[in-house]
Amino acid sequence: MAGRLPGEPRVKDDAAITAADIAAHNLVLFGDPSSNAVYKRIAAKLPIQWTAQTVTAGAQTFGANVHVPVMIYPIR
Repeated sequence: MAGRLPGEPRVKDDAAITAADIAAHNLVLFGDPSSNAVYKRIAAKLPIQWTAQTVTAGAQTFGANVHVPVMIYPIR
């Protein structure tokens, strides 16, 4: 992407992310599995399950209306 300043992140629509992007770059995803296509593809590989109603980590479940997971997790 020509014209980016040093340290400026690449920004791409979730539907435009390719397998090559995933292999070559660290991704920062916004949204949840219902609103982000990449998150939806990897959701089953994550240790946290996130639905419209709940966020589940291990044996603990929290209301999604007041909790949002923020995580750094390697997916390969």
